[in-house]
Amino acid sequence: MNREISKKICILIVTSLIFLLTACDNSLKNSIESHVVVFDETVIPTELIERLKDKKAVVVGEYHGIQEHKDFVTDLMLDLNNYNQFDQLLLEMSHSLGWILEDYTWGVLDQLPAYFQSLPQADISRIRDFNQRVPEEERIRVRAIDINHSPIFMGVSLRTMLEIGLIEYKEPVEEFLSVFDDNKGIIEDNKAFYKHVEEFYQNLIAEEANLTEVWGERYYHRILDIVEIEIQSIVCRKPLEEGNVQLRSQLREDFIKNMVDGYLKKNNNGTIINVGFYHAQNSHFLGTENKWLGEYLKHQSPYTNKKSYSLVVVPAKGEIKWGDTEYKTIDITRSGRRDELLRIMKDLAEERRAFLSLDDVLFLEKAIYINYHYTMLNIIPKEQFDGFVLLPRATRTKEF
Repeated sequence: MNREISKKICILIVTSLIFLLTACDNSLKNSIESHVVVFDETVIPTELIERLKDKKAVVVGEYHGIQEHKDFVTDLMLDLNNYNQFDQLLLEMSHSLGWILEDYTWGVLDQLPAYFQSLPQADISRIRDFNQRVPEEERIRVRAIDINHSPIFMGVSLRTMLEIGLIEYKEPVEEFLSVFDDNKGIIEDNKAFYKHVEEFYQNLIAEEANLTEVWGERYYHRILDIVEIEIQSIVCRKPLEEGNVQLRSQLREDFIKNMVDGYLKKNNNGTIINVGFYHAQNSHFLGTENKWLGEYLKHQSPYTNKKSYSLVVVPAKGEIKWGDTEYKTIDITRSGRRDELLRIMKDLAEERRAFLSLDDVLFLEKAIYINYHYTMLNIIPKEQFDGFVLLPRATRTKEF
């Protein structure tokens, strides 16, 4: 008799647990189904535009090296420009290359250098075409906001300026660049290279009047800015010599935040900031222990008035960039959990795209499983991002 009662109690407990788990699954699925917006490629849904159009800054978090992300962020930039005059796009690219982005999209340069041919983050040729069709006051400015991760970026940038013939008096720049060919040991020695760059910077300051006359004010200040930012980049790179990844990450993030603030301060309209999705977090969950860009813009920046939105774009399956050159195959449907948020979005959207804003009370209060390919988290979603866009597939970025 006791054994029979125990058996019935066990069955009742198991049945209750299954019921509770199913109820939780259904609650999450129902909430997602009620709020998800499914849409096709090349289309930015009105619901997404309405969420973003009054924001000062929209931080778009990406998985690197994906053609579909590149297309999406370009479509979003052009549509927001059309709806509410968003006119600035900031990209996670080395600062030294920023002037090439600006000049090409503005129509000053007719052709990109070969090393720009696989620019992954946005279709700048489409933005250039758009800019050529509208008055200057309606054009989109494209800028770079990251440190130079290597001295090579500054060297390539200044050499490109010389090769294109943008400055006629080349000697000071050629003398500075000579170490890249004649004494490469200097650029590999952080301390020696800092001294070399600092000397060049001080010479530029001392010769301001003469150089402004021969280069013009625009190119004098452009070169000065490139050199000044390289000095800051050397400081950011230095902790890696001691293996201090944490400090290097913090210094780099502070640099990016300062760059973004500088561009927001000068801009009266909306800005899209495309960065790796760690940077887009509203609070720290992944990556090194940082106050990431998304959190700073939402709570601290004096130039957003707390009108920022962090939108992470996640591919369901395909290839994403892993490191500098490698790619990794991913598939979100293999997570093994039916109650995983992105998998539910994928099931509902099938082979279309989907947008989910995290304003429902469920996403504000309940911990939910989310698979970011890197790791599975059980978190309150709204604490990390404001919304998701799910892409059905990820293919490698195409060259021009």
